[in-house]
Amino acid sequence: MKQLHQEMRFCEKCKKTQLFQGNKAKINWVMHIALMFVAGLGFITLAFAILGRTFGGRIGGKRGLYCQGCGTEV
Repeated sequence: MKQLHQEMRFCEKCKKTQLFQGNKAKINWVMHIALMFVAGLGFITLAFAILGRTFGGRIGGKRGLYCQGCGTEV
């Protein structure tokens, strides 16, 4: 599931504080744990969710945030 992430940051290009927006992936951990106990499928889906979260994460902090004023990426 994707959610809109917003935060106020200082933009180096605009030289002022701007609103930065971007999408943030969110995994429903409760669903995977419930499937693990109910159907036994949770072991498979939970393993894929953990691997996807581990290898799909960005190195070096938050990325994918774009300045609303000039469009530069953080």
